[in-house]
Amino acid sequence: MSKEPKMSENKTVTLEELREMKRNGELFETPTDAPTKSFPEGFWDNATVVLRNNQASNNFEIDADIPAFFKASGADWSARMNEVSRFYTNTKPASDHLVEGTK
Repeated sequence: MSKEPKMSENKTVTLEELREMKRNGELFETPTDAPTKSFPEGFWDNATVVLRNNQASNNFEIDADIPAFFKASGADWSARMNEVSRFYTNTKPASDHLVEGTK
């Protein structure tokens, strides 16, 4: 039975851990029929790195259909979810955001 890679699992590993994974047959080669993307000459010449500032990774409960709605719209769905939240917070007074019993 062959192991299938799980694309949804993210893990940070050291170089030695990668070497061990290779020895154990846990790494998979890119399939020869994998889609590729070519870019025209000079495509990256004026590219700049854009870093998002002041972001936090949070765990909170949310109705399952909310992220499902955004995920259905394709890649970078969490950025769109953030934009909707940002729009909401920018259009409401801070006092409207407080839940009774919190500050």
